Amino acid sequence: MTNELTIPKAIENETADLVVQANSFEITDKLSLDQGSIITSNIRKMAKIIKERKEEITKPMNTALKSARALFKPLEEQLETAETVLKYKIGGFQAKLQDDALKQRQELLKGADPFDESLTEKLAEIDLRQELAGGLYTRSDKEIVIIDENLVPDKYWEINMVLLRKDALALKSTQKMIAGVEVRIKKNIVIRQ
Repeated sequence: MTNELTIPKAIENETADLVVQANSFEITDKLSLDQGSIITSNIRKMAKIIKERKEEITKPMNTALKSARALFKPLEEQLETAETVLKYKIGGFQAKLQDDALKQRQELLKGADPFDESLTEKLAEIDLRQELAGGLYTRSDKEIVIIDENLVPDKYWEINMVLLRKDALALKSTQKMIAGVEVRIKKNIVIRQ
């Protein structure tokens, strides 16, 4: 027996009807404006019914997902911490091995004849890269650190629109506006339920 999810036919049919009505509807006078408002309200009601039906299905799944994540989170955090600590130790020891290998190469090169063919073979024997067991390897990553914000060109700075909107809308009409910002009124159609 399969537990297949389906959309109820009544919801599917009513949605299709509303879409057809909205797409073919023309507003030519006050009466048709009122009828358009009623259709818009019906669309909003159907969207609410669909959302409620969808949440009947997804809410238990989301609850189960949250529970599973919470159950395993402490173990994942412990392993993540252990891995970080061990990688730090491995990296430190690897740096020491690489320093030792560099010193060996420098000692070998001191006073050596540059045309001595055995010198090339001896240098090749001193491996600067240390192979690690368990599929581990080292990688050099580049990271960016800002050392003086004042020297960074303007094109790299991003405007925080959330903070800017909050501050601009909080200003009274008698206060000085934020330079380069204008508050404009935009009209939207809103459905009350």
